[in-house]
This record gives sequence, structure tokens and C-alpha cells, in this order.
Amino acid sequence: MLLSILCLAFWIRIQGRERLPDGQFTENDAYLYHWQAGIIADQGHLPERDVYRWHPLGRDNRQLLPLYAYAIAYTHKAFPWLSLYDIQLYAPALCFTLGLGVLLLYLTRCYGVFFATIVGVLLATLPGSVERSSVGFGDRDAWCWMLGTLAVTSYLWKEQIEPGWYRYLATGLSGFIVFLGGMSWEGFGIFVLMIGAVELYKFCTTDTEHRLKEYLLYLLMFVPWLTLISPAYRSGYGYSTHLSALMLAPALVIFALRWLRSLFLHFYEPLRPHARKLAWGLTLFGIAAGVSYLFRQAVTFETTAFAFRESRLMQTMTELADPHFGYWIGRYGTVFMLGSLGMIHACLRLWKWYGLPLAGALCLFFLTTFFRWQISAWIGASRCDTLFFISLGLTALSFGVPCLRKAPNSVRINGRSPGFITAQLGCLMLVWFLLWVAFSRGGKRYDFFIGIPLAYGTASLL
Repeated sequence: MLLSILCLAFWIRIQGRERLPDGQFTENDAYLYHWQAGIIADQGHLPERDVYRWHPLGRDNRQLLPLYAYAIAYTHKAFPWLSLYDIQLYAPALCFTLGLGVLLLYLTRCYGVFFATIVGVLLATLPGSVERSSVGFGDRDAWCWMLGTLAVTSYLWKEQIEPGWYRYLATGLSGFIVFLGGMSWEGFGIFVLMIGAVELYKFCTTDTEHRLKEYLLYLLMFVPWLTLISPAYRSGYGYSTHLSALMLAPALVIFALRWLRSLFLHFYEPLRPHARKLAWGLTLFGIAAGVSYLFRQAVTFETTAFAFRESRLMQTMTELADPHFGYWIGRYGTVFMLGSLGMIHACLRLWKWYGLPLAGALCLFFLTTFFRWQISAWIGASRCDTLFFISLGLTALSFGVPCLRKAPNSVRINGRSPGFITAQLGCLMLVWFLLWVAFSRGGKRYDFFIGIPLAYGTASLL
């Protein structure tokens, strides 16, 4: 069944190849990666400065994250009978199918074949998941989607493995995939934040500190190597100004919080009965530090991460435009509503009454995002945006309510109850839904990444 879904997904994405002229792509950025891959195939690496497109001073190529172009070039070197163009032509469809296959295997293990089949059929056929993973698109979106899916799936998978070498191997694999993603895209830190959310959930719902060395191994697989290999992480500027803050800092802060609690509980016995309260205090301190950084750097975003966003030229780029209600209908049909309701229902199913505040906050988030234009016409765009940001804050605070509850005794697997493992996946999907839907609200191009939580929510509801 799952194999037939993967074949369907790939078949849908290669339709129309015969109508595409040779040497042409359906997306402008694809030509940049094709040009970079050609240089890498000829010279073995990119030059330090791009003086061809940025004459006469050139642009610093060391600030780029060009792993996608390197992957195309070295695939061509490994299989010389495949041209660079053919590899890049089919790469989006292949990457999406591979990532989907791994995701379905994991969901089958957690929920069964029927649940995985629903998710697979939706992701295989939804227009929002098809466009940027179709033959000829050629951009790195599907490549990054695959790496992000593999990173979070491998991390969740290792949570279900018995302590031992296999668990360490899965942990190292997840960290290595994060390293690949960090060398591919400036926005890959969003997936690191999703993994961090799972770690914080574990941190705030347990009374003792376990497997700190395991998390350290995960960090060692990408933090030092990204810093050493890419100047963008050491001294980023322009688009890379906040790269380290997004990609590396959250994971390091979580490690510091876990280490501090372990230290306090070990050397100061009166704190041991209050381990969860200590965890929450440290977590709030970490969140406050992150929020303060955002406020202090907010004025720089328009000239760095979102350079020229308000210029007339950038306003003409449709992929950066705000999506309207008809856009959601055209891309996801009623799935965007079913999936959102499924995520809200999942909160109540996982945490019962403790999930009620979170469900209410998600309802406000859902309304101010997908029904943004209708609400803006009623109360004004600025008030709608204010409600949206309030919903984000309320959602973050509401996550704390389920973490403070006393979980009932149950059968435990690998030291954790089956419900705890399911809650980890639910927590990750909620954060996936929140982060990528929030980004999609301000730019159509990011809606490619919301398919998984919407499909998961729909399957949960059904």
C-alpha cells in the first residue's frame, strides 16, 4: 500500500515533462543552482567571489549555503551518463518521494497503516505539496523539505529505541542530517526549533535528567562543523546575519538549561522535589532571552533577513505575497480546515482538560491566519495582526499547562509511557504547524512546508 502511494506521488510529479523545453526550468532560482553546479563540476568548488553576476566587485560566495548545488554536481560526477540538467530536473520529485517514504514508515510504526495511508495520499495529491516538488522546478525547496523531514523523523525514531549503540547511531544520524540542512538553507533552523520543542517538552515533563550525553552527541554532529566549515555561521552578514542565532543558539541554550538543572539537582538536594518547577523557571528564562533578542534585532530584519521586502520590486514577487482565502482553498481545499481542526482536537485528545487553553489559542491562530482577509475587513488589518501575535503568545504560554500535569502511571517502554511518546510527536506537529503556517501567512512560498501537519491533523480527525 505504502509503495503504491510513493509511486503515485512520483508519477504525479513527473507529469508534463514532455512539454518542458530542453534546458529550461519552471522556476527562476533553479538557473542559479544549475550555474553553480556547472562551476562545481568543472572546478571542484565555487570561487570565493561571484564576479560574473555582481560585476565588478563581486559578491561573497562564502556567505552562501550551496550544498544543493554540490549535491547535483557530485551526483553528476558519480554518474557521468546523467547530465547536470537531468539530475536537477528530477531532483525535486525524487527528494519529495524519498522524504515521504521515510515519514510514512515512521507513522506506520506509531499509528498503523491506515493512518499513514491517509497522510500519504494527502501529501501525494495536494496541489500545495505538488507544485514545488514537480519535475522541472529545480529549486532547493524539495531538497530542504526532505532533509527537514528526515531530521525530525530520525530524532523521533531514536526516542523509541532501547538505550545502546543503535540509539546513539540514530542520534548521530539526526544530527548529521541537521548539518546537511544547515549547509543547504538559511531557514533550516526552523526544523531545529521543532526538535528543540520536543526536548523542552521532555525537559518540563520529567523529574530527572536523563541522556544528557546523548543530546551532546546530537549537538556535536552539527554545531562545531557548521561553525568551522561555513563563514556564514562565524561572521555572517546580509542574509546570514541571524543565521547562527536561528540555527545554533536554540539548541545550545537547551543543552545549557538541561545541564544547569542536572547540576542543581545533583548538588542541592532540597530542589529535587521541585525538578519540574525548576525546569519551567529555566525554560522561561531561556524564552525571555530569545524574545529579548528578537525585539532588539527587529529593526535589522528588513535590511538583513528580509532585505528590500518593502521595495516595489520585491512587492511584485508573487511568492512573497500574503496569501488570501482563495489561495488556501486552491492549494489545500478543505484540508487546511480539517487539518487545523485536527490539530486542535489532538490537543484535547492528548492532554484532556489540560489542553483546553492550548486549543483555544490555536482556534484564534487558525482564524487570524486562514480567515485573515475576512477578519481584516471587519476589524481592520492592524487589529487582525495584533490578534495573530496575541494568539502566538497565548499558544506558547498554553503549552505549559499540559507540562505541569501529573501523568498517570502506565506501562513504560524504554523508560517512557506509550502516551508520552505519542505526545512527543503531537508536540512536534503542533510546533511544525505553528511555525510554518505563521511564515506562510506572510509569504506564499512557505506554504509548501505546511502539508505534513495539515495531513497529520486530518488523519487524526478522521
